[in-house]
Amino acid sequence: MHDWYNDWWKAWDDMAGQVEQFYQDVSEQLDEVADFLLESTATIVNDFEAAIAPQIDDLDSQISQWLDPILETFLDLDEPLDDDFFYPMYPPVQPSSNHHPACIGCQHYHGQVYGSTLLVCGMHPYGWDGDTCPDWESPQTPKL
Repeated sequence: MHDWYNDWWKAWDDMAGQVEQFYQDVSEQLDEVADFLLESTATIVNDFEAAIAPQIDDLDSQISQWLDPILETFLDLDEPLDDDFFYPMYPPVQPSSNHHPACIGCQHYHGQVYGSTLLVCGMHPYGWDGDTCPDWESPQTPKL
């Protein structure tokens, strides 16, 4: 009886080890597949962007060349249309001690209103809640 009991536990341990090895192998293979998919996706996106971006810019230019004279004639404008015609800009909102104080003097501050929404900056579109922003940077002076 004793030998059967020891044999049973040995078989059980062997089986548990094989199952553990199986799951470890599957996990490693899934990691490899995920890495391959991420790399492939990044390559495809970069290639697509490189191929399509110049064509989009060219299409935008062609539409402007075609549409601007029509709009200028229709609107009876004396001067050519500029980019602000379609995207009216409001004066920038400056930060103050009461309104986005962590943004005062930061080179990243945008402060432009689009529609009814103020875009504070790219990192914190609605502004930083605290007194000091972790992304605050002093404006850089141009190198001569």
